[in-house]
Amino acid sequence: MTESNKGNVGRGRIAIPEIQANGIGLHEYEVLLRRAKEEVDKSEFSLSIIMSHASIEICTEWAFKLLFSFKGIEYLYDAIVKPSWRYNNMSSKNWQVRRLYSSLSGEAFDNTNPLWNNLDLHMEKRHMIAHRGVQSTRQEAEFSIEVASNYIAHITKTIEAIKPTHWGD
Repeated sequence: MTESNKGNVGRGRIAIPEIQANGIGLHEYEVLLRRAKEEVDKSEFSLSIIMSHASIEICTEWAFKLLFSFKGIEYLYDAIVKPSWRYNNMSSKNWQVRRLYSSLSGEAFDNTNPLWNNLDLHMEKRHMIAHRGVQSTRQEAEFSIEVASNYIAHITKTIEAIKPTHWGD
């Protein structure tokens, strides 16, 4: 947690940035996902994939902040999650992050769920774009948007299902 939001955490609240768009409060990951869709319309397919991936990363960070808060261990967030970039990625190669997420959320990773395989495919493409300069197609960008949308829906549903009663009141 940053100094600016430490005061809210201990009282069952955590500062989760929201951005106003057309009068509707959106999380940063929702704004990034909208931006990814806009980039497809502009034929900026690689940028769309990067934006889709950024929405996944921000959603993952949001989920961890909430999970730590739900468990009353938000003071551990800085020591465990914050120092490492790897905690914004739940690919199959990142078993430590998956293990921590499972411990905090109670969710077991079902490898038969296409979400996790699709996430890995998306991440491979994003890596090739960001680190190798590989170009992408509309179909690949639309796939990444779909993966990000499904990922965000899944994580949001999981968080809502385990949110403590009266949390944040």
